[in-house]
This record gives sequence, C-alpha cells and structure tokens, in this order.
Amino acid sequence: AGRARLVLAESYSKGWRAYCDGRDLGEPEPAEGFANSWEAPADCAAVRFAFGPQRVAGLAYWISILGGMLLLALVAVSARRHRFTVHSSQFTGSPPADPAIRAGWSAALALGFLAALAGGFLFALRAGVVIGPAVVVALRVGITRKRLLTAAAIAMAAIAVVYLVFPPENPGGYSFNYALELVAAHWLGVAAVICLGSASALGARAVRRSTLTTDD
Repeated sequence: AGRARLVLAESYSKGWRAYCDGRDLGEPEPAEGFANSWEAPADCAAVRFAFGPQRVAGLAYWISILGGMLLLALVAVSARRHRFTVHSSQFTGSPPADPAIRAGWSAALALGFLAALAGGFLFALRAGVVIGPAVVVALRVGITRKRLLTAAAIAMAAIAVVYLVFPPENPGGYSFNYALELVAAHWLGVAAVICLGSASALGARAVRRSTLTTDD
C-alpha cells in the first residue's frame, strides 16, 4: 500500500492538525473546495485530529475563571470590611436614594438612538436594534438601580438554565456550531452586562451626589 490522504470534512482552517501515530502531519491542504486534507504515510495506523487555537481558548477560559474568583473574593472582603462601618464622609447613615429616573419622549428617543449605536458597535448590529427600543421603554417606564440589578440577576440565572437545559450536541469535539447553539446564553450575558453597567453608573452618580450634599 502506498501513501494515502486523510480528509477532515470541516471548514478549511490552517489551525487544524492531524496526527498519525502521534506524529504531526503539519498544516492541512484544501480538499473538495472546503475540507482539510493531509498526506499520510502508508504505515499510519492511529489517526487523531485537533484544532490548534483551542489551546489558547482553553487558557483564556482558565484566566476568566480565576479572574471571576478574584473579583468574588474582592467583593466578599469589601463587604465584610464595610459591613458595620459606613464612611460618614460619603453617606449620612443610609444608602443613597434610588428614585426612578424617567425621561420625556424626546430625551428617551435620543438616548435610545445613542444606545443603539453603542450596542451595535460593541456587540452586534442586531443587538443595537434591540437595545435602542429597550432603552426608550425603560426610560419612559422609569429605571432604578434595584430594577437594573434585579434584571441582571435574572439574566445571569437564565444563562445557567440555558446551559443545563439545552446542552449543545457534541459530535466529537470538532464542531463549530457550539457557540451558535448557545447564542441565547450569549445574549442573556449581554443583557446582564448592560444592566450591571447601568446600575453601577447610577450608583456612582448617587454616591457623588450624596457626598456633595454631606460636604455642603
């Protein structure tokens, strides 16, 4: 028997690697206009495929996990430190007021348009189409830190539900549809980030106003 061709029927990418008996066959060559192929030696018995860039993605996952744990630790330490002590220079003994912020139609539409542009640039054009009207409705109904944080908590809890109830199919570790099958969790994450960021901005605004009032 002579040399043969190994073909992986996945979209062509230089990141794919094929191994024959543990030996790397190098970069793939295009096959059939879309697939990946390698020239294999005649004595090739055990074949394995791997996507090289996945190692970087795996490292990024661990960095994200460690970063998230560090942030949770900082929140826990900060909460314990300030549990019974409140800086009198910042607060008067009670948390800053959290009144509902409402806007007229003109201001709501203008801010919604700006939010749509920002959301479309940061996330995706289709995200901007949803973010803009959502901001308009929220400003007309009224937004508070509590409402935003509640919405963020619900969105984050829903992310876990999506992963547990709708797990993506794993055909063998070589499918690019993983992210697409979990796109709902992605958009829930986007909503949570927006709500948390908005609540943080409102909180910082309230603290500054409380500080100025105390100084006066």
